[in-house]
Amino acid sequence: MQLFGAYARWRDFLYHIEMFRKSLFISLWIGAAALIASAPFYAAARDNSQRPVPTGWWQTQLPQLSNSTAPIPPAHAVARSTHSFEQYRGKPLVIHFWAPWCAHCVQEIETLAMLYKEYAPSGLQFIGIAVDSANHVEQFTQKTKIPYPLYIAGFGGIELARGFGNAQGGLPFTVILNQAGEIHYTALGRRSAAEFRQQLNNL
Repeated sequence: MQLFGAYARWRDFLYHIEMFRKSLFISLWIGAAALIASAPFYAAARDNSQRPVPTGWWQTQLPQLSNSTAPIPPAHAVARSTHSFEQYRGKPLVIHFWAPWCAHCVQEIETLAMLYKEYAPSGLQFIGIAVDSANHVEQFTQKTKIPYPLYIAGFGGIELARGFGNAQGGLPFTVILNQAGEIHYTALGRRSAAEFRQQLNNL
């Protein structure tokens, strides 16, 4: 009887060892997978290499949203006022890809609006590229005032962002160009004012 009890305890001990081993293996596997998946995100958040902008970027033409406080116009009324980005060539530029339906984008707009007021007097340019329809963006800006120019890209804005290295196509996505028109910094996901200031002060 004692021998049977000892054997049962030994089997129970081995069972718990096996369960611990499997649990440890699963935890390590999940951790490794998460690290691999997040690697591109953090690489995008701290990519400070000076790289050329996508081919044709400066010639890209998008409808610019009017800053008028008039009643919301139809989408085609906004679409008639198109501009290329040539006007920003030769100037340091912050490009913010965002959408009204993206909560982190809306939160980051507050940060960028503050930085715009802080850095614009020194010649730094800011633009927002909205990944949504003109009507939706108009409705959003009726409630939330954005001090820098806004352009309407629709869902084609995701492809524009991919050209800057946003392989995941996520939002918000921020690009900082230096005066030479090179990519100085990109960030996927919401960033703090302190992180942006660090990059802007190094332009």
